[in-house]
Amino acid sequence: MALRVLILHGWNGSNPPHWQDWLAKKLESEGVEVSFPMLPNMSRPERDIWEKSVLDELENFRPNAVVCHSLGAVLWFHLADKHAIEGVEKLLLVAPPDVHTTIDEVASFFPAPLPKELHAAKKLLVVSDSDPYLSMKQAGEMFRTLDIPTKILQDAGHINSASGHGPFPLAYDFLISE
Repeated sequence: MALRVLILHGWNGSNPPHWQDWLAKKLESEGVEVSFPMLPNMSRPERDIWEKSVLDELENFRPNAVVCHSLGAVLWFHLADKHAIEGVEKLLLVAPPDVHTTIDEVASFFPAPLPKELHAAKKLLVVSDSDPYLSMKQAGEMFRTLDIPTKILQDAGHINSASGHGPFPLAYDFLISE
């Protein structure tokens, strides 16, 4: 089956040199179909609007792999909690914030559920031991509740361009692995 990847950015987007932009370009250069929608109002997003946008994308693009960063992962938690999402074989969740985050600009996303089902056959949660938005205690609760394989990166910050993550081979390797 040909790989079809949906990439969901977080708060304020994932413009270059963010690893999601790098990943989209790398996959596209290899002939992989990629949808990397810029979700509305990135600086003051509304969960209901983002949910509708992504539900439309799931229906129209029909990805078999989904890659979420930060608020995009929280958005996936909401979608997975409320909808029976079909066809996703691989799900990569990178640097989700604490599900009880209290930042005004993204308040409509919180508190967020930790769904019983993530609607993907192969899953991976990637967190950093120095992420300012997720403590290791919170990360532990997240991976135990979600029952998901987890990779902890050392001193990687929020795993974004501000913490030095342009190329991110871990994401690419997860997607192309069997």
